[in-house]
Amino acid sequence: MQKVFHSYEQIHERLNQFFEEDLNDGLKLFRSELTEDLRKELSELRTELFKIKKDDPNRYELILKRLNYLVRVISNKIPQKVTQKWTKWVIEKTEELPEQFFVKQTEDRFIGQEEDSFLLKAKKSIKKTVFSLSKLIKGKDYRWEQRIPFRAVIQYSLLADSNTYRDSVTFEYSRIAKALMVLLQEIKEEIQEELNEETNNDISEEQKNDASVNPYRINIISEIETYITEALKLISDFQDASYKENPTLIESHANIVENLFKAGTIEFPNKKLRPKKLNSQIESSAKQTEKALTRWEDYLDSQIADFRIQLEMGDFGAELEDGENKLLEETHNFFRDICYIPTENGIRILKEIISHLEEQKSEKKSLREIESMRNKLQTEFMEQSLYIMQNEDAQRDLTSGIQRILSDIELSLNNFSEELLLAETRSFNLPIPEVTTDDFKWRKIASRFIKSEAISLIRPEQQNFEAFIKEQLTDIEEAAQIVDVNLQAAVTTEDYEGEETPLEIAVSGLKRAIIALEKSIKDIREKQNEYEFLIKEKLKDSFQRLAVLMLQRRYDEFELRDKALIAKETALGWKERLIRWYASFEDKLEVLWRYSKGKFRELYHPIAYFLGFKSQKETSVKARQDLTEFLITNKSVTNKLPFIYQRLFRRAFVIDKRFYIDGNDNITHLEKGYQQWVNKVPWTMAVVGQKGSGKSILLHFFKEHETIKDDVVHINIERTTYRPKELLKTISKSLGFAETDNVDELIQKIERSKKQRVVIFEGLQNCYLRNVNGFEAIRQFWVLLSQTSTKLFWVVTCSSNAWYFFIKMFDADQFFSQVLRTDSLSNRDIQDGIMLRHKATGYDLVFEPSAETTKTRAYRKLLGNEEEIQEYLEKEYFNKLSEVSKGNFSIAMIFWVNSIKEVTDSAIVFNPIEVADIDMLEIPSRDILFALASLIRHDTLTIEEMALSTHQPVSESKLILGRLASKGLIIKTSNGYTINHLVYRQIVQLLNSRNILH
Repeated sequence: MQKVFHSYEQIHERLNQFFEEDLNDGLKLFRSELTEDLRKELSELRTELFKIKKDDPNRYELILKRLNYLVRVISNKIPQKVTQKWTKWVIEKTEELPEQFFVKQTEDRFIGQEEDSFLLKAKKSIKKTVFSLSKLIKGKDYRWEQRIPFRAVIQYSLLADSNTYRDSVTFEYSRIAKALMVLLQEIKEEIQEELNEETNNDISEEQKNDASVNPYRINIISEIETYITEALKLISDFQDASYKENPTLIESHANIVENLFKAGTIEFPNKKLRPKKLNSQIESSAKQTEKALTRWEDYLDSQIADFRIQLEMGDFGAELEDGENKLLEETHNFFRDICYIPTENGIRILKEIISHLEEQKSEKKSLREIESMRNKLQTEFMEQSLYIMQNEDAQRDLTSGIQRILSDIELSLNNFSEELLLAETRSFNLPIPEVTTDDFKWRKIASRFIKSEAISLIRPEQQNFEAFIKEQLTDIEEAAQIVDVNLQAAVTTEDYEGEETPLEIAVSGLKRAIIALEKSIKDIREKQNEYEFLIKEKLKDSFQRLAVLMLQRRYDEFELRDKALIAKETALGWKERLIRWYASFEDKLEVLWRYSKGKFRELYHPIAYFLGFKSQKETSVKARQDLTEFLITNKSVTNKLPFIYQRLFRRAFVIDKRFYIDGNDNITHLEKGYQQWVNKVPWTMAVVGQKGSGKSILLHFFKEHETIKDDVVHINIERTTYRPKELLKTISKSLGFAETDNVDELIQKIERSKKQRVVIFEGLQNCYLRNVNGFEAIRQFWVLLSQTSTKLFWVVTCSSNAWYFFIKMFDADQFFSQVLRTDSLSNRDIQDGIMLRHKATGYDLVFEPSAETTKTRAYRKLLGNEEEIQEYLEKEYFNKLSEVSKGNFSIAMIFWVNSIKEVTDSAIVFNPIEVADIDMLEIPSRDILFALASLIRHDTLTIEEMALSTHQPVSESKLILGRLASKGLIIKTSNGYTINHLVYRQIVQLLNSRNILH
């Protein structure tokens, strides 16, 4: 086939066609893949935002909700495998090009250029000489041909050149960051303008007084549609732009022209373009580009983190605004009910009496009226007004409302990201941006900041409300005394010869009392205004300052206190250095010591046996008294804690689902069991666990689940109910039937009922008494359960030890389709559950070492490094906590709270866990052991029920229970006696070791 020769101009035209058509088409597809997800999400978001009316009161919250969703989507859709996509489309487009062109070289190709190297000039000179000789031999029209591998040259220039590859791709990728900058930096700048009051004090008085400016809102979010529109325009323009938008591709056009001109010559030999070598160079370029892209990914991550902070601040601002309104309302209620009402009530009564007395004409009648009014004041004024201000329960309820709102604000801080990777510095540079990041404990620092700057100052206990109310009470008492003294003086002035009449004396006294009360109202108003001003200013200022510091990346101002504290803690004294050195040296002696001790023990035991040495452990009276006091008074410990701690660690607190640890996924099992029953499969479920293991809270979340469509009947047997009639009446009444004590009749009523119900039956362990006549109720229950499982979805709870007894006595597990355990949480579950609640309070943790711990080498080697010491003590503490709780979260929580030593402004200090030694309090006799076993199996027993279950006289049971209660091992409740949670596990372990419980 005859070769077709082309001119350089023709080749240039084909190259231009490739750039204008093929390259542009491929580039648009690549850009679409790169930015389409972001464009689509922004477009959908803008459409949704336009649907929200401008006057919608919930507009701000709705925008925040949608922006939060956008951030999550962007975080999950940062483009991946970009280099693979770039290489793929360039290869695909160049494969459509001609493989090569042939060109006849002109003589000017052999002329050396100034920029050529000496060697290249020499080669060109030789080539020119050879060409001249060839031309003499073959004729003047002779030309050397040049084979230009057109396709390979373009691939080489666009892909194999590492700088071109990297700079082209990073430019395209950087457009995502540009789009986010429209959303991020513009918002950031306007927020800073709004919040500059804290740092630059340049906000005018007019702006301060502008009611339309909401201090808890990032106002620019209200106009977010504008910025989304700008970002969309930027992306759309970028997707539609030609290759000329990318400066590197423009430059590559000129490079390709030069390479095509030189290809196939000594300046650019074709061996450089061999497929194997070319592919190797392309792979190398892609790897270098991937390294650059990781820097851009860090840049995008830092942008998203900044965006997330703004949105989290926006969410928190909305919570704070709502909290301020509620606080102001509670404050109004407090001062109204405790202060204003009794004081104004007194003024009203006094004014009514003055008006009534001034209407009297007769002096004798006036005296009678004054006496009557004096008695009225005793009842209506003094008793009623003073009663309200002396009612501590009412005061406590109102201040608890304020504390509850403050704790809700603290809990809302838990919605902040726990830790963020934030940019300390960030600069948009091509091809590689400059960004330095640092891990920032956002939730912890923000929580501490808001607490120290606002919440701790607003707490009622910080405002001395109690002292203030006592002052107002004194004012009312003084006013009442003024009234009483003057009225008494008025009625005893028969022999008085002064100018004033008794009526005038009485009225003047009443008016002076009114003046005193009005002064008291003025003090109340000032106190209320002062407190309300504190609420408004501190919450607003702390929010604004936090926003400014975060948006301006002034992280050092947050961490300055911590760094100073760490520097102080890490400064070792000479004693600590000596102890640390000795602990390390002691390690080296350990091996020798163990060897010596082993040899000595071999000789010691025979000698000790013959000499009669015997170790003896005696318990001091003081230690026994201390332990008893600890067990009896532990229930009051939580009252000394901050309100939010009381709330989160109170066993009766109905927690949010986010604080619930479901180690065995029991909620899911309950839901699946319910679906089985809905599908007409008879299905019954038992929830088994020791007392306080979370059975009730599990059922609480199960009841509230959206899949439960049937009526839920909750039956809780809180006291021992071993008589069948009483149990059946309780069940029939709870189901909405007329009370019946016949099981067959109850079954018939259930079967005739058109309703299907979910029955949550708590306290199966209370449906029997371990006595010859104490099992009839539980037998009746088995009949009822097995006969009604198609109409009723039974979920039954039972304590562990009673369950094991039921299995032995009745094969109880055969009555249930599935048995769930709640007291098998892992050590990690226990720690996670405790820390979830603790972190929500915003306090730091400080663990104190025990005396034994301070003597260990492992501890002494860490002296001087407070952070490592705390990690060591925390690990030791939670190991001990897991050991004593053994999967029971309620017990773990009790030990956690009772370990608290003190509470500071920013931290809670914990003592090592103390585990009660039962043998220290009680040498367990046979009767004591069986009494404890009965309480474990039944949960709660009265004296009479204890007597029946242990086959003892009532007097003996009364003596045993009183003895155990006096030592704190058991607690008396309204339903009878029950085991103290602090020793529950130890008692179970003791009874298991004595082979009493199995």
